[in-house]
Amino acid sequence: MEIIKNVPEHNKMPTGKLWAFFGKPKIGKSTFGASWDKSVVFDFENGTSEIECNCIKPKNLIEFRKDLVDPQLKQFNTIIIDTFDVVYSMIADEVLERMNRQNKTNYQSIGEFGFGTGWSNSKIATQKLIIKYFYPLMTQGKNVVILLHEKAEIISREGKPDRTIYNISLPGQAASLVTGMVYTIGRVYMEDNKHLISFSPAVDLTGSRSRALAGKKIPLDYKVMVKTIENYKEK
Repeated sequence: MEIIKNVPEHNKMPTGKLWAFFGKPKIGKSTFGASWDKSVVFDFENGTSEIECNCIKPKNLIEFRKDLVDPQLKQFNTIIIDTFDVVYSMIADEVLERMNRQNKTNYQSIGEFGFGTGWSNSKIATQKLIIKYFYPLMTQGKNVVILLHEKAEIISREGKPDRTIYNISLPGQAASLVTGMVYTIGRVYMEDNKHLISFSPAVDLTGSRSRALAGKKIPLDYKVMVKTIENYKEK
């Protein structure tokens, strides 16, 4: 057994991590993702059509899985998944087909299976994909960045104004899984005509294991994010 002493470098851009960024369509997520260091974009929504970048356009999950283990990925430092919503939808369809076959049913959605088993199986299949295909890339020192759409939820508070919070647009179980597995999750949005990223859990369902980004609100710019990390000083 080898015991490794881990010494985090809080002012160095992390590598080998799973990142997530979510926001409305056409808010700048794809452009932001493509700007990461030596990136390649798995483009499922044609988000890179107006961006100069390296991209791969899998037609289905079978192609996606094969592409994720292709030796050609060795030349890239960052793997962008744009968007993970589409990947999850394909996973759910695959689970639906399998469960219909196993149970001899003809349901049209995973939500029709009793006791939430459809949602649960989709969550498990999502976890397996992340562990089997994303983690090996991360052990090679690559950052894997998943881009997602957002959903808004209005929270009613007695005696106080209603509050709108934002989360990734995956179903509950899958959303909890993804937010729990990522290193950092940020919300992309606009304020005063400026594109920003929020890492503040006090504002949205976001957060960061990076001390340099935790609780921050910064411009939507990869270089600015790296600089924010590099300039971090322990208090």
